[in-house]
Amino acid sequence: MSNYILFEIYNKNHFEKLRNCVEIFNRHITTEVPVHMEALKSELGDDFVKNFPTHTKKEDEDWRKRWFNTPVNIRKHDPGLKRRMSFESLVSGLLENDFQYLRVARDDEGIGRLEFDSASWPYGGLTQLKNLVRVFSHRIIGIDDGTGYTSLNLEHDKEI
Repeated sequence: MSNYILFEIYNKNHFEKLRNCVEIFNRHITTEVPVHMEALKSELGDDFVKNFPTHTKKEDEDWRKRWFNTPVNIRKHDPGLKRRMSFESLVSGLLENDFQYLRVARDDEGIGRLEFDSASWPYGGLTQLKNLVRVFSHRIIGIDDGTGYTSLNLEHDKEI
């Protein structure tokens, strides 16, 4: 049995876009051809890419300086250091992981599932997979990560 992320489908069009993205990432993972970000942006389309922030080189440098000058025990809790995941971070996390994406399927009209298998145990986490589902406004309602099913509520489903 594969692992999965269960989610409420925002709308059918967005569900199909998620399915298409998973197929694209599967193709890149199985061919192991180096991915060029600009070509991947074009392949995934504006609907996908527009969901990510763009930062200038100066903004990145300033943020990194603040991050590394902040004590470790404060970093995670400082709202000024929180940043939405960038397109490049999501893509590298999805392509350089220990997962094989199996499929995106419907359990019924309003519930979808992203099925995946892990190549190793333990694996690094599901942040990128959850964010991939969220990019298209689907709300995660549960996860089976190999340790059993966990039901999630709205408070657990944070934006990317």
